This record gives sequence, structure tokens and C-alpha cells, in this order.
Amino acid sequence: MTEVLSLALPFFGLILLGFASGRLVQLPESGLAWLNYFIIYIALPPLFFQLVSRTPFEQLANGRFILITTMATAVTFWLAIGAGLWLRRGNLAEAAIAGTVGAYANVGYMGPGLTLAALGTSAAVPTALIFTFDSALFFAAVPFLMALSGIEKESRLVMALKVVQRVFTHPFIVATILGVISAAFQVRPPAAVDKILDYLANAAAPCALFTLGVTVALRPLASVPPEIPAVVGIKLIIHPLIAWLLLSAVGGFEPVWIYTALLMAALPPRAQCLCHGAPVRGLCRAIIGRHSRRHARLHRDRHNAPLYDPARHDRAEPFPMRTTMPRPLEGVLVADFTTLLPGPLATLMLAEAGAEVIKIERPGGEDVRRFPPFQNGGSASFAILNRGKKSLIADLKNEDDKSEVWALVERADVLVEQFRPGVMERLGFGYDAVRARNPKIVYCSISGYGQSGPRRTEAGHDINYIGATGLLSLAPGPVDRPTVPPGLIADIGGGTMPAVTNILLALLGRQKSGQGTHIDIAMADAMFTFAWYALATYHTTGRNPGPGELRHNGGSARYQLYPTSDGKIVACGALEQHFWLSFSKAIGLPDALIDDERDAQATAETVRKIIASKSAAHWQPIFAKADCCVTIMATLEEALRDPHFIERGLFAYQVALPGGGTMPALPVPIAPQFRSEAKAVAAPSLAAKKG
Repeated sequence: MTEVLSLALPFFGLILLGFASGRLVQLPESGLAWLNYFIIYIALPPLFFQLVSRTPFEQLANGRFILITTMATAVTFWLAIGAGLWLRRGNLAEAAIAGTVGAYANVGYMGPGLTLAALGTSAAVPTALIFTFDSALFFAAVPFLMALSGIEKESRLVMALKVVQRVFTHPFIVATILGVISAAFQVRPPAAVDKILDYLANAAAPCALFTLGVTVALRPLASVPPEIPAVVGIKLIIHPLIAWLLLSAVGGFEPVWIYTALLMAALPPRAQCLCHGAPVRGLCRAIIGRHSRRHARLHRDRHNAPLYDPARHDRAEPFPMRTTMPRPLEGVLVADFTTLLPGPLATLMLAEAGAEVIKIERPGGEDVRRFPPFQNGGSASFAILNRGKKSLIADLKNEDDKSEVWALVERADVLVEQFRPGVMERLGFGYDAVRARNPKIVYCSISGYGQSGPRRTEAGHDINYIGATGLLSLAPGPVDRPTVPPGLIADIGGGTMPAVTNILLALLGRQKSGQGTHIDIAMADAMFTFAWYALATYHTTGRNPGPGELRHNGGSARYQLYPTSDGKIVACGALEQHFWLSFSKAIGLPDALIDDERDAQATAETVRKIIASKSAAHWQPIFAKADCCVTIMATLEEALRDPHFIERGLFAYQVALPGGGTMPALPVPIAPQFRSEAKAVAAPSLAAKKG
């Protein structure tokens, strides 16, 4: 019993110390990425080199041990893949990840450090052999399975060459090979270098255990994937049982070698690889990722953060492919209390960048679920604004439901709400109450006029915000038939975009300070930003710009809409002089009217008559040749068929609709390298309590 305690207490004591530090000390998480980098790339390679190089060479060539342990891992790997195929309904890519988690002791590269901490230096050689050959097995098998599943697109030859290169450039394997060479030729590094290697080697296991504790404290599992029970059983019971049976059947091994094999076989699986929405491709590349001098950007599952090279983008592809980097917001948990457009679009953009967004909806669902158009029994409007999110149905006036919501809010990184000021406080989820339970939370409130000021509780929609700020007055259309703007400028430009920008700034600031913040987004505020030219004019001249006076609002012949003879519209944006001269020449504008400052109205009327004399088909090639910032206005249907936008991949992403079928997802301004692969992803269903 004393021996067990002497082994377990230091082992779990360091983990507990890390856990307590993560819970009690408010420090930015960015340091954890550097600590992982130190463990994986700085400390563990010297540990392997020192232990292997100081071992008699004849012990390193134990072919029977290598064959048996690798065989046990391979059998376990295929068992876990079988379980993954069954639970994921034949999805080979996700099954491959389940196989890796269920058989590989080194996802996150903690296995060797933990084994050596438990069994001491006498376990160095079997640990190094198991790690080296298990890694080679997985580096070969996983990309092969990904290629079969269609995720990895390279040819067999290219994939084989990459596997060989990555196996022999992995820092652990390189260190092991150098250690074998050192042992074979009995060559040691210079004394000073040897001392540095010892310092680094001695730091590996304590740092690994401490980091494991911090990781558990800061990154609790958001949900339990269906593979977990099967994978845990395979990893903790079947894998060590197979290893023990094979080693016992062959016999002739030192006890510490058997203990090492059993312990590495029984190390717990890395469950985060199946949680937090970790993408299959990202984990695949984490296993076989190339090692360079640049480290991956901080994310929630950083133990698997390899050093990535961006994937080549083939311009012939019909849609953009992700690079090999993880999505920037993977591991960020968002509690989404918003409805309608501004907030849901903001959290959609966060979800597209990798965040896990859980939408809190009242019983019956939010209002947009009942907005037309409908397809297959569901709202298409709701589907395109909530692609890839989850849903938590809760009555915030019910204490049991509130407890469930609090469980989410307490571990969330971001909370987004869109009620009128004061509503969240009345519901019990105001910023002060939330901050008391979760000091690191980034709390974003989106409202029409903000959380302060005389108009804070005033009702409004997009048209009210652009009307109240003077923006609408710059181009309202004719007085007798005013024109409603075609876009929801305040909702998106004043609500969604500022919310996303400030949430990302707050997350970046939290990495430095360790503290969250309350962000007050008023949709009306940013409308003054859109009126930048009018403000510059007013503040310099003291004159209020009237409707259609400014050059960008209809006051210039150079920036106008001109009808053609067949009812189409020419959108002219020839503001700069060289564009204006090219345009004037292309349409045959009389020389006396080219200087539009003399009589802007006469120039505009003449241009209008010239354009109206011909069809759009006549003008299209002329303007294309002139290259003068003039286009024929397209209908939405025509724009959806434009080869340019198709090649750019704007419509390649799909949203799965309830009842079956798909439709193109809403294009969002998130660069493709920060998104998942273009595929169909569903909006949350209302059927389940938590989707």
C-alpha cells in the first residue's frame, strides 16, 4: 500500500496542483500554449535522447517486444474503428479519430511523460520503443483512412512520401534515433550540452502533469460524444488486456517492460479530441502534422496544436478548402440568448470560425422559426442564420431550466444577448450576476440605442436607427415616393459586425489580462460611421447635406444609376478622373459636358439620355472594355449564376433543412481558411432539449 501511495501521490498531486491553479488563479490562457510547446518540442525530445542513449545498445533491438506491443495497438485501433463506424453510421473519417483516441497513448504527447513519472528511468527504453513504433503505425494508418474517406485528397504516392517524411522528422522519433546512434557508438554530447539536456529532461514529466491539471480545470468537456463509452472501454480494458495476453504468451520480458506496456496501453483516452466540435481534418493533421518553427494559434485543445503549414489552394477547385490550421475559435463556448437578425448573424459568424454556439430558446423556439419562407416544414430564414449551432430549450422563469442555463453560462467564454436594456437583469442573467460566477466571460449586449442614454429603452428596427441618426436623410428617394434601403444597414453594419469585432477584441484582451468584460453594442451608434462623408462635410462647412446632394448619394453624374432602353440599370461609379474620362469616351459624352463641375445636372441628364438610348446588352461589352467602374445591375438570380462568385466558393457551403434536403448557406465574411470544409451542416432542431 505504501508503494502504491508513493507512486500515486506525486503523480496525482502534480495534476491536482495544476487543477487548483487553473481554478483559483486568474491568468490568461495564452501561457498554456507556450507550456505545451515547451513540453512537446523542448523538454520531451531531450528526455528520450538521454534515456535511450544511456541504455545498453543490445536492449534497444528487442524485436519481439516491438512486434507484440505494436500488434496489440493495431488490434485495439481496428476495434475502436469498428465501434466508431457503428456509432457514426459508417463515417470512416470520424471512425478513424475514434480509433486513434481508443488506441494511441500519445494524443497530446502526454503518454511518455506520464509513464516515466510513474515507473522511473528503467521504463525509458520500452516507452521509447512503444512510442516510436505506435507513432509510425498511426502516422501511416490515419492519413490512409482519411484518403479513403475523401477528406485527404492527395495521391497514394504523395501521401506515402509525406508519411515517411513526417515519421522521420517528428522530434520524439528524431531524438530516439539520435539516442540509439549515441548508444551504439558510445558517443556523448559535450558536458555543458549534456547538462542542459538533463535540465530539460527532468522538467518534462512535472510540466506535463501540471499542464494536464490546468487543462482539466480550464477546459471541461462541453458534451459527451457517443463514442466515449465504447472508446473508454476499449482503451482502459481491452487494450491492456490484449497487451498482457500477448506478452504473457511469448514470455521472457523484464517486469518493468511488461508494466510499461500495460500502463501505456491503459492510459486514458484524450476525450477532447472527440469534443468541442474538433474537426476530423484538424485532428488528422494534428497526428501527422509537419513540425516547423511556427506554433499554432492558441485554441481550446492545444495539446494537439501541431506546427502547421497551410494547405495549397487549388484555384480550379469549385469551392475553397480549409488550410490545415484549426479554426481560430475552436474550443470557445458561446451562450447565445439572441433572436431575429443582428445577434444570430454575429453568433453564426463565430460558429463558422469554430466556436461552439449553444442557442438558448424559449419553449416553442424563437420567433424566426416561424418566419417564411418555409421548406420541408422548417423556416429557411432560421436555418441560414443558425447553421452549425446547438439549441437549449429553457423557460428562464422556471428555476429548473434556469439552473441548466446557469450551468452553461458558468463555463461559457462568451455570452451574447439582444434584449432591451434591463431584461437580462430581470431574468437574473445581468452582467453583474454572470460576472460574479464567471469573471472571465465576454458579455456582449446588442440593442438599438445602447445600455445608457435617454433612448435606451425605445423600441426600434433597422429603419428607425438609420432614420434617427440622419443617415437615411442623405438618400431617402423622391419625397412623393421615398425608397426603403435594400439592406438592413443598422442590423448588420451596426449590430452584427461591431459585435463580432468587439467580441474578438475582448477575447484577445482576456488572453493578456485574464479578465472578461461587458460590451455595449448600440446599432444606432455605427450609423454615424456610415455617414463619414456627410459628417466631414457638416463639420467643415457647417451646412447640413440635403437629400441626394453628396457625390456618393446622387449628387454627382459620376456616381449614379442610369436606366437602359430595356429596363435594366447601369450602375456608374466612375469617380476618379481617369475612370470618368474613359466612361465619357465610351458613351460619346460631348466634350463640353465632361467637366461635370460646370453644370452637374446638365451632365447627368445628358448621360441619362445617352444610356437610355441603348440596351444593357449594347452597353455591357463597351463598359467591360473601358474598365471604368461601371456595371450592369444584376438580379439576385443572375448574381447567383455569376461564374466569379461561384468560383470564389460563396455558395458552396450548405445548410441541411429539417425533413431532408439542403440549400446554400448564408455567405458570411469569414475567410475560408478559418472555416470548416464546404459541406451541409444543420441548424438546431427544436425536437430535442439540447441539439
